[in-house]
Amino acid sequence: LVRAVAAAAAGPDTEDTERIADLGGTVIRNAQNHVTGVNLRGTWVADEDLRRLNELPALTTLDLSLTHITDLGLAEIKNLRGITDLNLYFAEYITDEGVASIGGWKNLRRLNLHGTKAGDTALAHISGITALESLNVGSTQMTDVGLERLTTLPNLKELTMGGNEMGDAGLQAFRQMPGLTYLD
Repeated sequence: LVRAVAAAAAGPDTEDTERIADLGGTVIRNAQNHVTGVNLRGTWVADEDLRRLNELPALTTLDLSLTHITDLGLAEIKNLRGITDLNLYFAEYITDEGVASIGGWKNLRRLNLHGTKAGDTALAHISGITALESLNVGSTQMTDVGLERLTTLPNLKELTMGGNEMGDAGLQAFRQMPGLTYLD
């Protein structure tokens, strides 16, 4: 009871933020003291640890870069549909299957898949996220086919794809991306 009272006094999401801190991560809170951002960059977070993030309904920003999470970890958080910014930079165990778990995140505006094992099938999974404005697929397994799938993203403004080989067919896809203002 004492712990429950102390947690209530400390604010919402206290137990979860303590676990995030124990992992070496940090949180960002809004004016109502709810967790809106979690940064687990470079920590030893495990797939099963991510399940607790589902208890943070105000979460919009999630950084899992440089971690060893797998597709199972993304499956644990597939119901976090309020995420607008997901960073998976060099989360090297993420594949097309993991990206399929976030295909329903219709509010996602920024996605960094740089250095993952995501390929063309992953891009098919995100091709329906029309809110997506910024996408980094550098050093993934994307081909011309995957680039063509991105033409269905009407709000895409920034595309980073360095480290992938593109042919003539891929280059033609850029003609169908009139809103693109940044290309790397």
